[in-house]
Amino acid sequence: KMKSFKPHGLQALLRTMPDALVVPVVISGSWHLTQWQMKPVYPGAKITARVLGALPATDFQAADGVAKLEAIIRAQLPAEEAARPSATKNRAPATPA
Repeated sequence: KMKSFKPHGLQALLRTMPDALVVPVVISGSWHLTQWQMKPVYPGAKITARVLGALPATDFQAADGVAKLEAIIRAQLPAEEAARPSATKNRAPATPA
């Protein structure tokens, strides 16, 4: 399940570089990597990254700018990705029969 963005880092970057372009990247299926703390990653785990179009930083300068960016990325995720439970720590993968 996608977590909320932490706004302070992006806000600091936008203050420093107000003419920058913001390029949203949507990563779907990354839970496959963190499911069992990066080990093992099974063959066939589907992880996709999609780079969206560049947007001017001025679109995100307001107080709700980071929330806007989060909404753009969230809207691009498949519905099942948003409903995925968080990875359970310290849980061994099931061994195939």
